[in-house]
Amino acid sequence: MKKLKILALNPFHGGSHKAFLDNWLKRSEHEWTLLTLPGTQWRWRLQFAAVEFSQQIKELYEQGERWDLIFCTSMMNTAELKGLSSFLGKTPIVVYFHENQLTYPESTNVKFNLSYCMKNINSSLAAEQVWFNSAFHKNDFLQAARKLLQSKPGSPSKVIDQIEEKSAVHYLGVDKEFYRAPKEKFSDPPKLVWASRWEEDKNPGLLFKALKQLKDKGISFKLSVLGEEMGTRMPCFSQAKIDFKEEIENFGFAESKEKYREILQDSDIFISTADHEFFGLSAVEALAAGCQPVVPGNLAYPEILSEYSDNFYKPRSSVQLARKVEKVIYDHNPVDNEVVKKFFWSERVVSLDNSLIKILR
Repeated sequence: MKKLKILALNPFHGGSHKAFLDNWLKRSEHEWTLLTLPGTQWRWRLQFAAVEFSQQIKELYEQGERWDLIFCTSMMNTAELKGLSSFLGKTPIVVYFHENQLTYPESTNVKFNLSYCMKNINSSLAAEQVWFNSAFHKNDFLQAARKLLQSKPGSPSKVIDQIEEKSAVHYLGVDKEFYRAPKEKFSDPPKLVWASRWEEDKNPGLLFKALKQLKDKGISFKLSVLGEEMGTRMPCFSQAKIDFKEEIENFGFAESKEKYREILQDSDIFISTADHEFFGLSAVEALAAGCQPVVPGNLAYPEILSEYSDNFYKPRSSVQLARKVEKVIYDHNPVDNEVVKKFFWSERVVSLDNSLIKILR
């Protein structure tokens, strides 16, 4: 394999954005220079990251550094970076979308912002390749971008065709350490786990409504509610600590990656109530850990967890969610988590490395 010199720019170096690059870079055959900004204040990163990075890149360039390719995430506008860093010439840029601003759901903390949307579109136009973490995400973005430009008089909506032509799908990776052989039978009582950001777009209230229905029917279970509180406090979590005080085993942010993995591997059923999910990393990690996934039958789940369509429920329906969890508890079909190995980093890194080489051919 030809070894490339790559400049990686991560404007929001936190969470899944950080994990993705950290895991790739430590396994990659290429030679990387990584520049990062803190994983906080995402709005400011989107507005100003190109300015901050252009200054850092210029210093390295003046010291003699050169790169075959630049890889960055969508929290930075590549069009602005090119304009501010003309000395880079025709060095190709790949932009990776973990999420996008066009279809990110509005909530108390996030409102639709046209300027942010246009930064995503302009960044895609300026990049040589545009990568998405799922086909669902790619199609969702392109459809929304076309609709947005078509709604504006005189907008060149056909430029979205140009973005589509250079778009590709590259899944996230999962540490194989999450893998454990499936349990022969569930715990008694079965252990349920929900793991996500504590925000509106993950719809935690739906989880607690469904679990209340199970509890009222006399169905026993233990519960782990994992994740980090972000921004506005959500009352449903405080109420859940009261409603499920006898069932809760773990509640809040796991103190380490090892603890998080341990909880998943000890659980039996993973539940997602997301209204917004472009990949579903926690669901894939839970599947690797041996959990039966119970997830809504939309978003990226039909693509990523296609083998488990029997465990899908009607989105936003607490009644269907409760029924599906009850069915999984009583059926107890051991999970086949061999299917998750295609997402292991040992597989993903080869595909990602090779895909960068193809850009330069």
